[in-house]
Amino acid sequence: MEKTLELTKKLISIKSFVDSSCNEIGIADFVVGYCSKVPNWQVTKQPILNGRYNILISDGYPTRLLYLGHLDTVQPKFLQNRLNTRSFISREKLYGLGTADMKGNIAAFLTAWEKIGKTKGIAALLYIDEEYDFAGMKAFIREYKSKISPQLILSGDGNDLTLGNGCRGLIELTVRVKGKTGHASNPLSGVNAITRSYAVIRRLQKYFQKFCRSQELGRSTINLAYMQGGLLQKKSSSELILGKQGNNIPDFAEFVLDIRPSIPTLNAERVSSLLKGFIADEGLTLDSITTRHDLGAWITPKEQLNNVARVISTETLLSWTDSGKRGFIDVQLLAQALPNTPCCTFGAGDGTTVHREDENIPLYQLPVLENIYKKIILELKGGEQK
Repeated sequence: MEKTLELTKKLISIKSFVDSSCNEIGIADFVVGYCSKVPNWQVTKQPILNGRYNILISDGYPTRLLYLGHLDTVQPKFLQNRLNTRSFISREKLYGLGTADMKGNIAAFLTAWEKIGKTKGIAALLYIDEEYDFAGMKAFIREYKSKISPQLILSGDGNDLTLGNGCRGLIELTVRVKGKTGHASNPLSGVNAITRSYAVIRRLQKYFQKFCRSQELGRSTINLAYMQGGLLQKKSSSELILGKQGNNIPDFAEFVLDIRPSIPTLNAERVSSLLKGFIADEGLTLDSITTRHDLGAWITPKEQLNNVARVISTETLLSWTDSGKRGFIDVQLLAQALPNTPCCTFGAGDGTTVHREDENIPLYQLPVLENIYKKIILELKGGEQK
């Protein structure tokens, strides 16, 4: 465990969130330097944007196992002073931003692979921008989907030593609507864009509850992530100024919806169509709908993962991730691009603390994870145990 632990600490010490002052270049440069020293590993840098790049590590043989790990973390926000680039051990747990999501898991896979020695058919994609707009994964698919045909795709973007075989999709829409202003003393003199927008969203929620449920992934959900409204003063694609006067009925509202679809027929086009109808029913006028994400659900049948499940069972009690409650995992993009390839997630870390101030991995999980990764590599005939 010692090598995995020290490598995890080193990865945590390198900032890799994305904002105007930081990105994944520093951690990618370290990983390239580390992996380039390992015998029999071929390291390729895939440029993405503004100097940021993916890393593809291969043993030079046709890929049987493709491991996925993202290099970025969420922004530290209020965690700047404590978990920015520092890790610490307390109560038999390793704490730090990105510990479980997912620098510890990357460290465990690289250590397991390195300890096996020479392999045939193992590759790892360590990529950028997973927590933001999926630029790294999308670029990899564009360039490599016709060049690889792995027998298994394993993402380390999982926690709690549970095996994941799916996730709901991700649709993100920004909606702007117009109402009608009037004097606040006479509510019937106008159409309140804020309260009517809430009514629209509530109708959409009820529709999802009634018609948008999957046996494997449960119900489709909707989150009102952001909202503002008021008396419209200035509007452009990049600027929106709204008055806050209490004696006016607000005539403009903007809101952001994060939708997690569990059925294949629920996409951005369908949601937009539903919204247009509900908006009109509530007496509002649609100003615009902008789509940021339109990503579907992913499910790999459990029987296609029998070998992986068996390997996990040799080291720990097999438990399946609740796919209907987890966040979106961008292995979905690869599952869509390579529909005949089984995909799964497996990693360590306390899943309840991901993206939180107390993000951590219980120390006992690191050697278990390393051994499981090692056995999965060997299961795919990737090498011989030393």
